[in-house]
Amino acid sequence: MDVQHRPTIHLVGERFSAFAANDGVATVNRFIGNIRGGLYDDLPHPVRLGAGQGVDASDWEVVAAELARRGLLSGFHLPAVPVVVPADLVHKRSQENVMLADARRRGPSRLAARLNLSDMNELVLDHVTGQHVAGMVLIEAARQLMHLANHELVVDGDAHSFVLCSLAAGFEGYVFPLGVDLECALTRLDTSKPARQDYSAEVLISQGGQTRARVRAEYQIVRTRSLTRQEAMLAAKAAASAEPDVPPRVCAAPVALRGERVPTTAS
Repeated sequence: MDVQHRPTIHLVGERFSAFAANDGVATVNRFIGNIRGGLYDDLPHPVRLGAGQGVDASDWEVVAAELARRGLLSGFHLPAVPVVVPADLVHKRSQENVMLADARRRGPSRLAARLNLSDMNELVLDHVTGQHVAGMVLIEAARQLMHLANHELVVDGDAHSFVLCSLAAGFEGYVFPLGVDLECALTRLDTSKPARQDYSAEVLISQGGQTRARVRAEYQIVRTRSLTRQEAMLAAKAAASAEPDVPPRVCAAPVALRGERVPTTAS
């Protein structure tokens, strides 16, 4: 990486190491190794650090500490630490699985946020395909933003639940592990029933000012108490009517394992 002529270095998490092979991008661990190796000791101008995906607040604390130890803190502009959305507002239990930060209203029925993907997020722990952010990650981020929009724009408190009825996603281009913007627009469909409200939502996912994906959904906002009773009734009914899972018999003849011969019987 030619840091002597680079005004910005984007840091990403280790899960996105394939993307870090591009010029101007580095994983957090590689960047720290470069600091300790003296690669940035004689920079001719200050360098801005860009926040890519997979980098959290604790990573920035380590980066700042390493720069200070080397006497380089004044030579780098660190980004503001994102304000991550609380886990319970997006229906998650573990904070590392929250994908949204810096949420802000854009009107009475619009809510925006930034993608904030932890390196320990459940959807990137197994694998990352290629250099881009996977479509399943973007769909889950959109679902989280819809859930957050319900809390911020529609209901207050935990007396209501979000019931997804349908979901469709369309992709118009790759999303890479840099800055990603999401905006959710809600449309009220039916509020005639006191215990249930019907809504639709569309989330636009953009990068570099261009729309990369759209996620649309229809859902209901239902009183949690009513939903819990209905779910319990349906669960009991399903359990009572369930049949043992007996695999179908495909053939009567014995099946040969690899390296074995199927025995035959004389006619």
